[in-house]
Amino acid sequence: MVGFLGAAANWTIPIASFMNLKNDPEKIDPIMTTTLASYSLVFMRWAIAIYPPNYWLLGCHAANEVAQLTQLSRWGL
Repeated sequence: MVGFLGAAANWTIPIASFMNLKNDPEKIDPIMTTTLASYSLVFMRWAIAIYPPNYWLLGCHAANEVAQLTQLSRWGL
């Protein structure tokens, strides 16, 4: 149950990032966005390395990785 609640709470990060896609790219902090993308890469691996694998957490971090890389690409354009 705790693993599920942690993964459910983690969904707030990619949801917030997807909601910010309509905002001005100049407001994007590239350091924080890179940190969040790196964090998601590490925890995607961790989510499948534990037993039993936590696919809910893996999906959350995969969504966050897409969201953060999208934000970085918007910032860099």
